[in-house]
Amino acid sequence: MAVGGAQETAEQLYQAAQQALAQGDEEAACASLRHAAEAGCQDFEMMSQCGAMMAEVGPAEEAAAMLQAAIAMQPDGSHENYLCLAQLLEGPAAVAACQKGVDLLERDAGQAQTEEAKAESQQLLSSALCTLAEAKMEADEEVGTSTQAQAEDLLQRSHAACASNPEPLQALATLRSSQDRREEALALLQQSTELWLGSKAGKGGGSEAMQEDGAEGPAADAAEGDVEDADGPHASLPPYAFRIETAKLLLDLDATTAAAEEVLEGLLEEDESCLEVWYLLALAQYAGGAPDIAKDTLQTLEGLLAKPGAIAPTDDPPDLDDLKDAVLQSLAGKNSDPDLILQH
Repeated sequence: MAVGGAQETAEQLYQAAQQALAQGDEEAACASLRHAAEAGCQDFEMMSQCGAMMAEVGPAEEAAAMLQAAIAMQPDGSHENYLCLAQLLEGPAAVAACQKGVDLLERDAGQAQTEEAKAESQQLLSSALCTLAEAKMEADEEVGTSTQAQAEDLLQRSHAACASNPEPLQALATLRSSQDRREEALALLQQSTELWLGSKAGKGGGSEAMQEDGAEGPAADAAEGDVEDADGPHASLPPYAFRIETAKLLLDLDATTAAAEEVLEGLLEEDESCLEVWYLLALAQYAGGAPDIAKDTLQTLEGLLAKPGAIAPTDDPPDLDDLKDAVLQSLAGKNSDPDLILQH
């Protein structure tokens, strides 16, 4: 590949990959990344960047190879390379990569020269510890008592590192739910959602739940300040996928559906192209005793599905027909059990 008769540099090729990705051409982006990695095979930063982007759009094996090449050049150079690599690996290899990323973040936090830099490192460390807990759980097919205890310890450390991060609380709520400790799970989930959704997410002891599990007391006031001071309409919100999981947990654990509906409505305000969110909102409305509103939601979704490109494609679409039938039966006065659909 050439520019004006001259060989393109790795940086130019990487920029071409960015442009292709911005235009939705993932195949061209991958091709440019391969050329960029070939041209910059001795450049730590370039290999790191190529590996990270390839992890988003290309084959996992190629992304892992690029990241491993960068790591070989500078084994202690970047926690990001290890954490990204961990997402591409499985089993003990994923755990080892994630653990190394955590180790580097702990080093960075200890070497931080300013309070701002330390806070940033602590926030990154908190998220990385959650990722490590998840990797350990996934690596153990049986998820035995020892693995659960290790994961819980990591989540406690995550919360202690950054009390304003909702991730460890929600992850621990998921763990408690799997242990059939549903009341504790709901309290933890409410504590997590209060950090970004506000008190409307529910009350009832959530603020003490993590302390009861042995963690340091959360800086709730500081967390609320972080939310209020964030820039942009969605700057203080957790990632979209995280909030979808929040809604699912709320539907599973909470006797009411108001908090789940609030989360889902907020997601649709942000991006209405997600089929799963529409489905979950209609399900929440139906389970909450409002089949008429659920019907309206499903009709809106059907209209969007009829418009090319309005709803993003998905490999595992929810069963809209079952939910629609249940809603119509409820409106017709026939008995239907929302719990049966919630279990699906």
